[in-house]
Order: sequence, then structure tokens, then C-alpha cells
Amino acid sequence: MLKIRCRFIVLILFLFTLMACTPTGIAVPKDRMDAPQGLSITGSTLEWQAVDGARKYDVYANGEKVDTVTGIAYDIGAPIVRTLYYLVTKGTLSIDESLPSISVAFVPGSATEVDQILSILISRDYEEPYDGFPEELVRRGMTAAEFQTLLDGFEDFQDVMSTTSDPLLINAALVELFAAIPNFEAVIAGVFKFIPTRLDDKIKDAERVITYYETTYPVATRTAKIDAVIAKLEAALAVDQAYATLLAEDRDRIIATLAAVADSLVTAHAALSGDLFTDLIGMIEDTDANAAELVLVKDEVVAVLLESMPSVDDLTMLYRLVFDLSAAALGDRADDATIGYANDFAAYVHAEYQLGLAYLGSLDVAYFEQLTAWEEDGASAQLLYARTLSLVARYQRSFQTAHADQFDDLDDLFDDDQRFAFMRVHTTLALSVLGQTAGTYVTDSDGIHLEALLAAMTSAQFSASAEAAAIFDDALADYFADADANFVELFVLRLGFAGGLFLRNTATDVAYANETEFVLARERASCAFWKEWFRFLGIMSDQLSDEALLSLTTLFGEAVPGDSLSVEIELDPVYADAFDIAFDAALAETNGDAAALIRSLAAYVNDTDLFDGLDDLVQSIHTHDVAAYGADYLASYSYDTTYKSYRVAIYGADRIAGFLTQTVSSDCAEAIQIYVAVATTAIVRAGTGWTTFQIEQQSDGWIDWIDDLADAALAIKDLNPDALTYQELVALEAYLELLESTPF
Repeated sequence: MLKIRCRFIVLILFLFTLMACTPTGIAVPKDRMDAPQGLSITGSTLEWQAVDGARKYDVYANGEKVDTVTGIAYDIGAPIVRTLYYLVTKGTLSIDESLPSISVAFVPGSATEVDQILSILISRDYEEPYDGFPEELVRRGMTAAEFQTLLDGFEDFQDVMSTTSDPLLINAALVELFAAIPNFEAVIAGVFKFIPTRLDDKIKDAERVITYYETTYPVATRTAKIDAVIAKLEAALAVDQAYATLLAEDRDRIIATLAAVADSLVTAHAALSGDLFTDLIGMIEDTDANAAELVLVKDEVVAVLLESMPSVDDLTMLYRLVFDLSAAALGDRADDATIGYANDFAAYVHAEYQLGLAYLGSLDVAYFEQLTAWEEDGASAQLLYARTLSLVARYQRSFQTAHADQFDDLDDLFDDDQRFAFMRVHTTLALSVLGQTAGTYVTDSDGIHLEALLAAMTSAQFSASAEAAAIFDDALADYFADADANFVELFVLRLGFAGGLFLRNTATDVAYANETEFVLARERASCAFWKEWFRFLGIMSDQLSDEALLSLTTLFGEAVPGDSLSVEIELDPVYADAFDIAFDAALAETNGDAAALIRSLAAYVNDTDLFDGLDDLVQSIHTHDVAAYGADYLASYSYDTTYKSYRVAIYGADRIAGFLTQTVSSDCAEAIQIYVAVATTAIVRAGTGWTTFQIEQQSDGWIDWIDDLADAALAIKDLNPDALTYQELVALEAYLELLESTPF
């Protein structure tokens, strides 16, 4: 019971984080003014840097608004107690006011507080230099006594982590640690006093090493390896310099963003701590807990997460920082358009999180009781997983129906062009990171995958993929709702070894009499499985546009005879992703010939009851073999499979002939030409050594093979395996040899 409960909770949490949902009425924040930076107090004057476009500034002291000014200075008078000041920028009516700046503080006896913090660091053997760390803590409002409490809490937490694995004790220690940090902003600002120095040292080291290589190895004498080392160092140096620039120009904004993230995490943890956390741990460990108790705790957790979720403002800050950091990693700055996406993206994620939690909250007692009943019935892990997918799909469909207005509003908030822009930004960033770390955690082939993605994927193709995925998910939910677990149970059965119970029907938990009976059941389940698959493929073929259908290369691979109708080049697996992406893009630029092939195949299989016929064939072969070799013929060492092979081959030839005599042969040829068009580029790009001539040879071989297969199938499709003449036997053997000599 414990394992399934844990697995299920993880599964649901994973599912709701992936749901793309936007509740109706979510307000998209307008573009914001920048928050003031560079706050400082000199004597009795609070000063800051001017913000472009600012009309005025609101001044806050200890969270309360005290004044509004138009300049960049404010007389604070002579405070006698610790006071934290921050500002908010106001701009034009069409632009929202800024989020709060980070704080600067008046602390009585600040010089003494700095000296005491230094003494604390020295007494605890913290390594110098401190790089202005104590001064920054005090400037942001932290006293020596608070710093002492913070260190005590941190060291106590380290002690607990090193001596116990009890989650309740660790959580209690974490609560105490958070309580010991009165001002995350001050701590983060203090840490950021170290970073520029460390980064500057790293930049100087890289410059020294580059100078050494360039001096020691003049251009005329360098090897390719030395050139690669210098290029890698220069790339890393450019990134570090860009980070240094970003920190110098936007240090306050970065600190404010990280502080907001820290505060959100602490708020959520504080809400989950105490009795609720104890109940949650107890529920996971209690194997006798019933569904109603589980739902009660689950609903409490969901309510807490909803109450403590980050605001759209905090998420906007976070995503703006992410895009700036991404651009800095490329040695550049994010442009206004990219940064502007952060507003929409933050609102989208906020809404997605809300609706995901609402979905989790909708799971009721009946849901958990059904899942628990399956586990208690001794269902195998594979079957349990399959049934869980079916159950989740049905609940998700009912949830979508209940929240139809919210789901209909999705595209209004975050459109495909924005998603595509983000995909390209993130892919470019990933390429930069790969370029810096190649040889350490990744290989050059990983970069080739991403380069192919950038080169091949267009906005139209990206939209087609999104459309296909959405329709596929929708159709799959409908399918599971209609077919219940039949499809996946058939899949589990045909795996053979389900849950480690050989010779056992995993759907009914009934053992078979012998291996022969089990193999027969598995083969018939395989027929039923593929019949179900092509029924589903038929549903998809009717619902997807040519472009969307072609974008699902997995569908294409499953739909065609054998493993694939594409030109199967012996490609190193590390290049497979790049190749598939390039193929995907090329397909989308065709007139839909390959899509027509998929539709033809799905219709043919469903209309001719191909797998029903194959199921009858399997049973007839079984009847023949029982009569010839005994009830458990697989146990016989001398069991002869020749008769079975001939009957299956003749049946297959009859079906192939019926399929290939339609317009499918020309569709196949068109599909192969489509594949070759991109293979010429993708294979050369991947650096596998293939030439255009070799690729064209491969495609010509495929087209010839399909023509030969059609002729051979027509020649043997009406043969009687019980009365083969010598000439018919030769023709049948030639057909079997042709099947084994495919060009892939």
C-alpha cells in the first residue's frame, strides 16, 4: 500500500505541473517601470539612481508609505531606531508602477554592528577575505545579534542533517533555520558582495591562460587541439564577462528577485509545517490508512499550496531575470521583446499552477478507493500503471468538461509564436552551455541535436507539433474513457513476463496450463493490441491535419509496415534525435503524401479486419500443431515451425498484395523521396560520413524493394500451404528471402 500511495502522489504531482491551463479572467500584467537601484543613506539623506521615464517615486519606511517625490533624494531626518527604506517607481498611466526596490537601512551604531559581525566570523574560523560582507549585512538592516542567531540556526541545521534521516526532525530544524533569518534580502545582498570578486578572479585566470597559450603557441604552429582549447576558454571568458556586466548594472534587481523567490519558498514551507506536515508523513507511512483519510490530508495540502503560491509579480521578476541570465550566458543582453514575454509567461505559469492544483483537489474518495482496490487485488506493477493511466485520463476529461471556459481561454494568454520564441531562446542557451562544458558532462553530439533543432524547426512546424500533441492528448483521453483499460491490459499481456509471473494472465491473474497455452494467449493478445492501435490510429488520422499528422513522427514510425517505411540508414544513436527532427521538418514541407500513406494504411487495416484474420490464423495454426505434435508442442524438442512460417507468409502476402495494389506504392515512393530530401542534409550535418550518392542508392533500393515485394506477394497470395508444389515452394522461399533482405 505504501509504494502505490507514494507512486501515485508523485505521478499526480507530475501531471498537474505539466497541464497547460489558463483560468478565465487572469490579468496579464502591463509592462512595468524598473525599480530604483543603488539606494544609499548618507547622513540624513536617502539617495538612489534615476529611472528612465519615472514621473515620481513613492518612499516607504518599514513597509509604510511616507512620501512621494519627483527627485532622486529624500531627507529621512534623524531616525533613532532601525528603519528599512525602499522605493517604488511611478511612470506613465499606460505602464504599471515598479515592484519594490531592495531595501537600505538606517541602523543605530552601524560601525559597532559591523565590528561585532567581524568578530563573530573570526571567532568561528570563517575564512577571510570578507569582501565587505559585514558592511552589506548592516547596510541592509541586519544587526550583529541577528547574524549570531542566523549562524547558530545554520550550524544547528547542519548538525541535524548529519545525525538523522527522520523527516520530521529535519523539517523542525529547517523551520528553526528559516525563523533565524529575519531578512533574506540582507543575506542575499551580503553573499553578492563575494560574487563579483570571485568572478573577477575567474576572468583574470582565464585571461592569463589564454595569453599563455597564445604566447607559447604562435598561430602558425598551433594544432587543432590547441585552437579548440583557446576557443573554449574565450567562450567561457565572454560569458563570465557578460555575467560581470549584468551584476554591475542590475545587482539590486537580481537580489530583489532572489529574495522574492526565497520568501515564497519559505512561506509555502511554513504553511506546510507543523501538524499538517506530521499528518502527511504519517499518512504515507500508515499502510492501513483509508481513501477518505488520504483525501482529507491531500485537500489540506492543496489548500495550503493555493494560499502560498507565488504571485504573478514575483513570477514576472523571476522570468525577467531568467531571460537576462540566458542572454548573458550567450555573451549578450536580452532584447526588449524577449523580456516583455516574461509578463505573459508569468501569468501563464501562475494560471497553470492554479488549475493544476484545482485538478489535484478534484480527485475524490472514489478515485483513491478504485486505485487501492487494484493494488489489494495483487495486480502487477505494469497493469497497475496501465489502469492508473486510464483512471487519470477519465478524471482529466471530466475536469476539462467542468472547466471548459478556462481551457478555451488558453491561447489568448500565451500564443504559439511566443512559445516558439521561448523554445529558440532556451535552445540557443543550451547550445552555449554545451559549448562551455563539452567534454565534461556532455558530448559534441548533444550540440548537434540542438543545432539540428534550431536549423530545422520553423514556427509553422512548431505550431503543427503543438496542434498534433493537443489533439493526440485529447483523443487519447477520449479513447481511454471509451475503452477503459482494455488497450493497456492487452499491451501488458503481450509483454509476456508481467510482474515477474511467467505463464500467467496479468489481466485475470490466472495461470496457464503450459507454455504453449501462454504463448497462444500472448500471440492473440498481440493481434488484439494491434487491432486496437490501428483503430486509434484511424481516429487520429481523421482528426489531424496533414501537417500535424506528419509532425508526429512516432505515429509515422508505428503506422508503416515493419518498424518504419523511412530510409533506415545505419545511424549512430547519438545522432538519432537530430535526424528525426530534421525529417520531421522536411515532412511538414511536403504536400501530405506521407500523411496520405498513414491514412491509407489505417483505413486498410481497419476496413479489412486484418488482425481479426491474423487472430483466426493463429488459432488455426495452433489447432494444426496440437494435432501434429501434442497439446504442449512447444515442449517438444523436435517441434517444426516450417508449416507455421509458410501459412503466416501466405496470409501476409495476401494482405500486402491487397494493400500495395492500391495507390500506396506511389505514396511509399513519395514518402521515401521526402525522407531522402532531408537525409542528404541531416546525415552530412551529423558527420556520419554518408554521401548524397549513398543516400540516393539507399532510396532507390527501397523503391525497388517495394515493387519486388508487390510482385512477389501477388505471385504467392493464393497458395495452399497444405499442398505446395515444388515450383510454389521455390516461389514461397524467394518471397521469404525478399522479406529478410530489406534495405534497412
